[in-house]
Parts: sequence; structure tokens; C-alpha cells
Amino acid sequence: MNIMKIGILAYRQYPYISANTAIAYTVGDCMEEHEIVHIGRKQDACQNSVSEYNEKKIRFLNTDVKNAKNSRLKNIVRKVLGDEIFLLQDAKSLKKIVREEKIEALICVIAPNDNASMILGAHLDIPVYVYQLDPFYNSFDQVDETLKRKFIKLLSKTKHLFTTDLLFEEYKKDAEVSEYMSQISVVQFPKLIPQKTSQCCGPNRNRVTLLYAGTLYHNIRNPKILVDLKTCLPESFDLVFCGSCDNPKDMEMLKEAGIICKGYCSQEVLSKEVENASILINIGNLVRNQLGSKLIDYIATGKPILNITQFEECPTIKVLQTYDLKFNISVTELQDEQHANEMRVYLKSVLGKTIPFSEVQEMYTEYTPQFVAKTIIEQISKR
Repeated sequence: MNIMKIGILAYRQYPYISANTAIAYTVGDCMEEHEIVHIGRKQDACQNSVSEYNEKKIRFLNTDVKNAKNSRLKNIVRKVLGDEIFLLQDAKSLKKIVREEKIEALICVIAPNDNASMILGAHLDIPVYVYQLDPFYNSFDQVDETLKRKFIKLLSKTKHLFTTDLLFEEYKKDAEVSEYMSQISVVQFPKLIPQKTSQCCGPNRNRVTLLYAGTLYHNIRNPKILVDLKTCLPESFDLVFCGSCDNPKDMEMLKEAGIICKGYCSQEVLSKEVENASILINIGNLVRNQLGSKLIDYIATGKPILNITQFEECPTIKVLQTYDLKFNISVTELQDEQHANEMRVYLKSVLGKTIPFSEVQEMYTEYTPQFVAKTIIEQISKR
């Protein structure tokens, strides 16, 4: 196999690592035989001293970060003229970086979708491979026709699209997008990585810790779900929340309900919280074609998972089908005493139990970074 120089475009870069940026880094780390250059935007002046991640080069599209006043003005202009005017400069910068680094192929992680606009505006003369993690034009069972036109244009300008199985099924049913199915394939979230597991989470502990990590949104994962869960738990069970809410008042509501709120945590701190938790809580999104990647992080630990669903055919149920240490319960069942009691009995029965990573890896091979990176590289090699 020829060694290639591959660029990976993800909006955020170290130290502002979002879930999607972490995926971009993970995939890049598994392409050891090739030279990787990460590309993104600066969010803060502290990134002026950032030039690499895991010994792989980072290039930034912008040279400086605007102050708060300029950001407010930019948002006003954005509302009047739209986003494209601001993405034009990023597109020019992307083209320049590709030329300077002699990049031979570009993987574009389109979450947020600004990255797609950069690709369209850059008019690159190298093959572009799109890695789509989240819905682009069709979420909450609604189709945005403007975004759909943009998405189809993106497909016509790129070599191949890698996306989730949920979105792949949506595209097969869409007459206009289905014309491009030969250049669309499925890759899962490459989040199945060995995790540290604390030995202090056995059944003899005085208190049991349930952990929910992530952001709570009113329209996707409502904070009240955790409040309802807390009322169902035995007195010896602590519910810990590591993350933020889109409405600051919701954090106060969670605290008043007796939930231990630790706010946003760094990746290092969060990893320790997950390691020490007895049981991990997953809340399925209300968006039917979007699986939260956090679930795969949880599966990788081998720990018991309490999976809360918000509609009958939640995709989390299918993903967890072969995972033995899980309990599925819907938001409505949380308020039913019989179901709540079944949940309590189950949670007590699995304390201290884990599934070895070797078994998890065998069941979920397609979610390993090595499998995803190999799938993408094989497609790029066909160029």
C-alpha cells in the first residue's frame, strides 16, 4: 500500500475536543501507515501554541480569534446575510492548507455542517471523503429542503460518503439521494476502546453510583428524565450528572431533586468518573435517525447500562440487543411503579458485574477504531 498524506477536517481542535473531534482523532490515530494532518478552526487564543495532537500535525483555518464584541457583530450579520459569507475565507484557507501540506485526500467530518460549506467553497482538486456523523437535512422527521439541496450538491462534489446505518436507511428511501447510493457506505462510531474499570464498584459498597454524562437539551434529552429517574432509585443510590444543560435553570432543578451535578468535566476527569461509576445511564435521543455515540463508550466499559428510551423503536434497543448487562426502560415506564420496581431489582442484581472487553470487542467489532479506519482507507485506496 502506498503511503498517503491525508487531511482530516473537524471543526474543533485540541483542547476543545467535542465528541465528533474525538472521533476524527481516533480514526487518524489508527491510520499509522499514512501521514495525517488535522485541520480545524481556533476557538480560543490558547490554541496559538497548539500545533499537533498525538504527534500528528494540526493546521488552523483562522489565524486569530475574534473578541466578544466582534462575535456579536458577526452574529448580527450572519442573521442578515447567512453563513456562507463567513465560510468563504475558511474555504480559501482550506485550499491553501491542502496545497501547502501536499495533502492527497481529505476526510471531512461534517458535524457541524459548516464543514460541508467549506468543502463546497474550496473547489479542491483532490478526492474528498465525507464522514457524516449526524443528520444533515432530516431530523425530527422533518426535511429541510434548502439543506437537502446543499447535501445533494455535496454528494455530487465528493468521492464517497461514510455515514451511520440509521442515515443510510433514510437515504435508501429518499428518491433523490438514492441515486448516489453507490458512493455511500456505512461506518459506525469508532468508540469501542478499552476502558479502565475500577474494582471499587462491587456489591459491598455502602453507596451505589449511577452516572449520566453529556449535555441535556429540552428538545432531545430533557433534564426532567433524570429527575423522574431519581425518584425511582433506592436511598443508597446516588445519581451523578457530569455535563451541562441548554437552559441554566434546569441545573438548579436537577440539584434540588438530589442529583449530584458536577458540570462540564475534562476528558480526563470524565474518564475517572466513568471508571468509578457502578452503573452507566444512557438516554436515547428523540431524534429517530441519530444514535448518541456515548452509548458505544459505555458498552466499551463492559459495565451495566440503564438505557432510557423516549419512543418505541429507539435505535439504542437494537444496538444493546446482544449486550447482557442492560436494562431498557421508557420515560413513561419510569413513572409506573411496577416497571420502576423491576428496574430497581435488576440494578441491585448486576452490581459489580462486568463483561470482559474481549467479549465486547467480538460482539461489536464494527465499532472499533481499527475497523472503521480500515474501511475508510480501503475506499480511499480505490481512488
